[in-house]
Amino acid sequence: MNPVTAFSSRINVRLRDRSERWRRRSDAVSPRLSGWRTPHRTRLLVRTYLGSLALGTVISVVQVFWPPVMLAWLLFTVISLASWTMLRTVINIRDVAPEEELDEYEPEVLRTWQVTAYGWLVILAMVASTFMIILGAAGPDHRPHHRTVNRLSSTATAR
Repeated sequence: MNPVTAFSSRINVRLRDRSERWRRRSDAVSPRLSGWRTPHRTRLLVRTYLGSLALGTVISVVQVFWPPVMLAWLLFTVISLASWTMLRTVINIRDVAPEEELDEYEPEVLRTWQVTAYGWLVILAMVASTFMIILGAAGPDHRPHHRTVNRLSSTATAR
């Protein structure tokens, strides 16, 4: 057997195994949260998840200037993980379903959301890196909570 044929057969076995794992997971998840499987509640979960991401972004920026707000990260984590898990359960983990399990409309919708999410991720990464570069160039003395630490350390060394 040549390497290309062996590689191709290995890929086919992997795809078949992936499809079987997805079917088992889908069967296990499908009876859960049946009351949440309405369009209105699904949209509510999407809004909750996106709101939690916005909250996490705000917390990330504010914690640079006021470190105690980092405790609010626990709230962000609980809200985002709960809404994400519920959303994936409600949509019956269709976001990772094999192509043969989806109807002709679903792959197009999934692809649209993947492209949108990638675009937002790139924008967020660029904004975050610009913010970190500016903050790093400003130096630690320009942040309020570091001034107190620097004053305390300078008075300790002066004694």
